Amino acid sequence: MTTRAGAGKRYGVVSHDGWGNTCVGDFNSLEEARELFGALCSDHWFLTDGSVKGVSIVDREAGDPGVPGTGEASIVASHRFGTG
Repeated sequence: MTTRAGAGKRYGVVSHDGWGNTCVGDFNSLEEARELFGALCSDHWFLTDGSVKGVSIVDREAGDPGVPGTGEASIVASHRFGTG
């Protein structure tokens, strides 16, 4: 049995890099997701590493991109690092 990330949680914070997308947090409220999103947008490692390309908040109510046939999650907020 596999459990999908964010099961039962509406909002996810996702980091984006050259290898793909990684969920770094799941939350019931947008306010909680915004707290992590804000912290990551100003995190020294995320800003200087070079491999992290961006971070997003997704609303899974429309569907979960990890589950076929459920639609795409909508992006609530996104931030890109650098110009690459």
